[in-house]
Amino acid sequence: MLSRMPGKPFTEQEIALLWRCYKAGSSAHAIGRLLGRDNTTISGVINRAGGVAPVVHRRAARTLSFAEREEISRRLFAWNSIRTIAKSLHRAPSTISQEVKRNGGRFRYRASRADTAAWKSASRPKQCLLRRNKALAELVASKLCINWSPQQISAWLRETYPDNREMHVSHETILRITRHRERGFHGIVNRDYTAT
Repeated sequence: MLSRMPGKPFTEQEIALLWRCYKAGSSAHAIGRLLGRDNTTISGVINRAGGVAPVVHRRAARTLSFAEREEISRRLFAWNSIRTIAKSLHRAPSTISQEVKRNGGRFRYRASRADTAAWKSASRPKQCLLRRNKALAELVASKLCINWSPQQISAWLRETYPDNREMHVSHETILRITRHRERGFHGIVNRDYTAT
């Protein structure tokens, strides 16, 4: 007889098997028997995820690993220069410099906090900047309607609002919005600026 082991966390392999079986049409009862768990536990996992397997987050190869962040922390403490740290990690000095600046500077940098912040920053989905900031969206839409290029709009915003980062947007973001025609953004363009 299988032991039920209530409260024991699932391993990554068990979670992957659970979702494979569920996707193949197996019942919670059948999956529970396979994994040695109660069917209510299996149902709970499936229901909490809304019946859809959650995306497994993996670190991209180009991002710094936790081990690299630990090495940065140790070398900063030992007063190594940014270039020396970058060379030892086979990374660009600008990558290391940005990492340190983004996470408190030379004296306040901590690997665990930096790694947590990186994972949080990378989490998806992210709401588009122009959806979050209606004033910015309307400014961008007004300039698009008078045939300004995304590059012109981005540069103008930085010159007009040098101290307000909430009013800055990259030309790539504007291009992406215009290409994908998000309803909220183009609703502003169509509704408010078609006459101009």
